[in-house]
Amino acid sequence: MRSWLCCLLFTAPLMAEVFDEVRNLTKAGIAAYNQKRLSDARQLLAAALDIDSTWTPAVLHHGEVYADLLSAELRIRNTRKLIGFDKYDRAEGELDEAEAIFPGHPQIPELRELIRKKRSDNTKAIIAKLPDEKKKAYEESMQKAAMAMETVKYAEAMHHYSSALKIAPDSLDAKMGYAEAERLLRQDGSDQKLTALFRQAEKLEKDRRFPQAIAVYDQILRIEPGNAQALERKAILLDFMQQQLSENERRLLAREYLQSGNEAMRKTDYDLAIEQYRIGQTLDSRLTDWDALIRKAMAARKAQEENMFADRLKELEARYQSATLKLLLENYPGAIEDLEIVISIAKQFKQEETQKHAEALLQKAKDAMLRQDEEFITRDSPYYSFVQSLTAMGINSYKALDCNATLSHFGSITEIFPKNRISNQHILSCQIIMNPSRKDGIVKDLIDSIYQLKDSNAYEARRYFEILKFIDPQNPQIPVLERELAEKTQLLKKAVQPAEYIEALYKKALLLSQTDPQGALGILRQLLEDDPQNAKARGLLARIEGRLNRDRWAQSDIPIAPAALKAYADGIVFYNTGQLPEAKAAFALALNLAPNFERAAVALKKCESYSRGAKF
Repeated sequence: MRSWLCCLLFTAPLMAEVFDEVRNLTKAGIAAYNQKRLSDARQLLAAALDIDSTWTPAVLHHGEVYADLLSAELRIRNTRKLIGFDKYDRAEGELDEAEAIFPGHPQIPELRELIRKKRSDNTKAIIAKLPDEKKKAYEESMQKAAMAMETVKYAEAMHHYSSALKIAPDSLDAKMGYAEAERLLRQDGSDQKLTALFRQAEKLEKDRRFPQAIAVYDQILRIEPGNAQALERKAILLDFMQQQLSENERRLLAREYLQSGNEAMRKTDYDLAIEQYRIGQTLDSRLTDWDALIRKAMAARKAQEENMFADRLKELEARYQSATLKLLLENYPGAIEDLEIVISIAKQFKQEETQKHAEALLQKAKDAMLRQDEEFITRDSPYYSFVQSLTAMGINSYKALDCNATLSHFGSITEIFPKNRISNQHILSCQIIMNPSRKDGIVKDLIDSIYQLKDSNAYEARRYFEILKFIDPQNPQIPVLERELAEKTQLLKKAVQPAEYIEALYKKALLLSQTDPQGALGILRQLLEDDPQNAKARGLLARIEGRLNRDRWAQSDIPIAPAALKAYADGIVFYNTGQLPEAKAAFALALNLAPNFERAAVALKKCESYSRGAKF
């Protein structure tokens, strides 16, 4: 008995020590798993199980780690197979899934480089077959598209990628670029900019240029002050710099920020100056009186904003009118660029009405841009033969009830034209044939989409309606929807497509507006006699008169109060969009605030004459 007790007392510390080692190994393994370091996690948990194979936390987590490793390996294997079949988009998707599971997998960088090289080889092979003239045109379009993407001009980038695809329809680089530009274009304008800035900040972090990354996160926070991701990343980077740098290094870096802030002040970039001073203050608060420098920069920024107010409002008006004209000429990339600047200025100076109207026009321009892109499937398009042959094969396969072949043919079309109606209706019909239980859900989704879009986008609602008629021609909702959409579409056509002679007069005036403005004014007055409700003609008339009187009116702008200019800018927006009562109220307010404001007086008289039915 005594010997047994002695043995127990002797081995107890050893058992406790072993238990601590198992627990520590398990804890380290779980931490590695949570950080997605799967190889390390598996090694640590396996070591824990070698000591005690019954320790439940180690057993459970070891199983999870093994399952994730296996899943990542399967994704890697699928990626290699898809690369072999030249399915680079799907390969990249599989690789993204693998990276989400196991970011440190050693084969991921190698496979990404392989996909990039294969795509590049594909493009080179296609370009090599082109004549020199077309090759040069293709390269120019791709360069312009890349520059547009860098400057967040996604509509313009789509236009250039489309030009490249007209020359080389099978170019994977152009297809991928177009798809990415379209995805970003569908986002809100501020979202586009944030996406680009986050991408820039991530690149700077990878290059270990932490001060520059912090500056980019500050730009994001100027656009969206409460952005959680930017706040978190900035705090992490600042903490990292404070932890990793010695006191002397922090002081030297703070001096650099001080000099950078002073240089920004000299260049009147006060936002940058404030950012630089704040980062410098974080690094070494005792170097100088940072608070005084920040207050000085903020006061200078406020004074600058007040001085800029009148000039920026003039630019807002000019850009808004330019965007309206570009929309009429179907130059959607140019209109989108102008409207984004209008919205930016309107936000800066609290021009709520202008911002609201510009945002509505911006959405219309984006929708029109996307809709216009489907028009490439014409006889003049390089895609025409490609689409026609695939459509013919797809329809034949559909008639023969060969759904797999139908999906393959029409799926190839939707890779380039995702909204192509004929392709989508055959694809959905085949999906219903192969899986009849899906029919009710698909039909319900189509009907819901039609009702959601019929008031805001009648053309898109009509596209969904045609698909619904194809896949479920006996649906009792069809007559009701047909009637409602006919009314909406007729109203839309009436609003944007006047009678032929009215349109001819307008186009003639538009052509003369630059070379013979007085002649254009005469034609527009004649047009407004025949069609007093024509908002396009009224807007063009106002723009030409404004251009002819610009020099004289510029002189009278000098003593005008900013509030009067704001009211006048809102009035112009109301006038150009046909809201005469609101326009009159805005112009009257401008005159009350600045009785010598000649432009507002002329605009108010024009509104009053128009309201009485006077001829222009």
